[in-house]
Amino acid sequence: MKLTRLCKNEHSWLMRLVQMVFVGLVLLAASRAHASGISCSAFPTVGFVPNVGTNPFPRDAPIGSATQYYKSDFGFNCQRDPCCDRNVYPAFITDPDYRPVSGYSDVYRTNLRGVGVRYLIENGSGTSCQGLPHSISNQSLSPRCHQMAGPYSPGVDYRFNISVQFIKYDEIESGNLTSIPFVQVDVTANNQAGSMVHSRPIPGRAAGSFYIGACTVRQSTIDISMPAASVKDLTAVGATTGDTPFTLSLDCDPGVRVAMTLRDATTSNQGCDLTLTKDSTAKGVRYQIMYDGKAVCYGPDSAAAGTTNQFFVSSTPTAGGLLAVPFTVRYVRTGAVNGGSAKALSTFTMSYE
Repeated sequence: MKLTRLCKNEHSWLMRLVQMVFVGLVLLAASRAHASGISCSAFPTVGFVPNVGTNPFPRDAPIGSATQYYKSDFGFNCQRDPCCDRNVYPAFITDPDYRPVSGYSDVYRTNLRGVGVRYLIENGSGTSCQGLPHSISNQSLSPRCHQMAGPYSPGVDYRFNISVQFIKYDEIESGNLTSIPFVQVDVTANNQAGSMVHSRPIPGRAAGSFYIGACTVRQSTIDISMPAASVKDLTAVGATTGDTPFTLSLDCDPGVRVAMTLRDATTSNQGCDLTLTKDSTAKGVRYQIMYDGKAVCYGPDSAAAGTTNQFFVSSTPTAGGLLAVPFTVRYVRTGAVNGGSAKALSTFTMSYE
């Protein structure tokens, strides 16, 4: 009897062992099914080369100014996992040889000093990855893209917009824009080792130029001798006489638009009548400087764009060489006239686009 019970116990123990082994094999088989990999492949791309044209920054643009965005796109397809939901991570990585410029985490240097570049990543059509839109900061950006379980084929298409923007981070060195950091995309998935996509939608080339042109003045001082004026020619306030032409001669680089501001050197006058100097003895008269048929009004000594009473003397890009700017100066009556000497001083400041 004892032997029989022993045999039953041994049989029962053996069955439990068999059951345990069977369960273990099932769990192992399930684990192996989940570990089956998915694959991703990039859509064909030729690589985007942004072209900024010539002088994309506005005249006298301050540090921190930005161009428009130059847009391109990139995409890839990933299989679904028949077993489970998966997370796909496209890592947008910039060229490690180009660190962010001082003061920025997402602006990288180019081949031109003072010109930096920023990359903005956005979800494209039909794509809703988390963490976008966002610029590539500190050389890397890895949004998370969740996909539901399903058949391997046709998989899921992921589409992204990659926009390139140029930033003025310092005074600009003139020259041609040729090199920017490449942008590389490596795609990984959770529970799976290795990268499935290795592509460079931004290959690291650019086109266009940043040319900072200017003009020099041929005459440092222009002395204008005015004809004698008669009170009978200045019959009322606002009457003018003694029109005398003169020319300001500039030597300009090609391709610049030239603006100018005249300043009343005697007072902070921002009107259109030039004040006489204190050693003048005439009363009731001032001078008007005319350009393009209109009296020039005066402003501060500033080259900034939008300076008060600034005006263009070459609104189209210069051809290079001599730029002759014609003016006329004349007397204008401003009150009761007393005869005497009439002297005035004006300076000018140029600005370029």
